[in-house]
Amino acid sequence: MGRLREKLDDDLPELTEGLVSLLWPQYLRTIPSMSVVEFTPDWREMKEKMRIVKGFEVNSQPIGEKGTRCRYTTTKEITLQPLSLEHARLSTDPDGRSVINLRFNCSHLADWSRADLSQIPFYFNADAPLASAMHEAFTMNTARLWLRMPGDTDRKPLDGYFTALGFGDDDGLWPKDSSSFSGYQLLLELLHLPRKVHVHGPARAGDRGLSG
Repeated sequence: MGRLREKLDDDLPELTEGLVSLLWPQYLRTIPSMSVVEFTPDWREMKEKMRIVKGFEVNSQPIGEKGTRCRYTTTKEITLQPLSLEHARLSTDPDGRSVINLRFNCSHLADWSRADLSQIPFYFNADAPLASAMHEAFTMNTARLWLRMPGDTDRKPLDGYFTALGFGDDDGLWPKDSSSFSGYQLLLELLHLPRKVHVHGPARAGDRGLSG
């Protein structure tokens, strides 16, 4: 009887692991080290957009006494444009509304007919409280968008809106299991890398005033 109970106890973890791997495979997945990477090309010399494919490998700075480098791979295709964000400033309109002014510098060598500026991603590189406040302001409390081109004195309405990125089917940080609910993976990703959703873009703004 004792040997039979011992045998049952030995098989119980295997049964539990098999059942969990079938119903909730994401809970048994090994979570890799994750981070947010910044790419800083020489935008002044860029003539057109540059694509960085998904799975591109990058190395960390040397870590520890042995100078160990950690290797990371990107989880999403990235498009680098021939422009740079010069500054972001907070001001107030005459009607009392708060305004965030974003000023961009553009490459003089760029061929804007081959650039797509209809969706420019942003990352709020700040502490969690400030990044969360910016998240709410951009995605929930934006009344309207305006655009002023170099040499213009008046600003023009821009048809677009900001949306939170990172929730799409192609935005996963690791491959999704076909047998699991995608919401479970999203919760795991937010728990391990909450900064993932601090990326936004003026989506579907079209090419109005943005192509040249």
